[in-house]
Amino acid sequence: EIILKEYPSYERKDEVLFNLAYKQYDIGKKDLAVKRYEELLKSYPGSKFVADAYVQLGNHYFEVANILEKARTYYEKAFASTNPRIKSYALYKLAWCDFNAVDHEKALKKLQDTVEFAEKQGKEKSFTDLKNEALSDSIRMFVQLNRADDAMAYYKAHAGKKKQLSLIQKLAFALQEAGHHDNAIKSFSFLLNDNAVAEMAPDWQQSIIKSYEGLRQRENVKAEVKKL
Repeated sequence: EIILKEYPSYERKDEVLFNLAYKQYDIGKKDLAVKRYEELLKSYPGSKFVADAYVQLGNHYFEVANILEKARTYYEKAFASTNPRIKSYALYKLAWCDFNAVDHEKALKKLQDTVEFAEKQGKEKSFTDLKNEALSDSIRMFVQLNRADDAMAYYKAHAGKKKQLSLIQKLAFALQEAGHHDNAIKSFSFLLNDNAVAEMAPDWQQSIIKSYEGLRQRENVKAEVKKL
């Protein structure tokens, strides 16, 4: 604040504005931080901190102010960045804007685009983490769309064996909880076929029974109990 007040022509003023805004937000002075970010965007449109400021403002309007369209606008501006880290994160957050707007098809597509983008960046940890996050979050989209076959094929194509198992198991339980019993049975059966002696196999079999109970198919319940 002293630099901004006493040295208005300081050549790294954009950096000062960004760091001040970031720290103000961190200690709860959110309104002041937003004003600093906006000042940065207005006064230094060519600054290397602009794309990061778009992300920070997008996060504010998405997570705190709950103004979805304003958040989307800032994320779209961040997505236009040439910085792969910022671009991929903005794409990921745009997927969640679609999800919150109840457009699950678009949300799923953007998460898949995030996975593809991260894969192209190599094995750098930040991109690997983002890919794993997008894969995990896509479960919610697949469940909302009730598309078990597409989900299982997608995870087999984009995740290693251990990660596949985790993702498809979460998918199966989520489908069951959502009342999509046919696809839950299909997913648990897939897990059992591929991992017949897994530690979780009895739980998967029990879940198949539970879904047949949900479907009121008593003969199938009996048959699956015998397998258990």
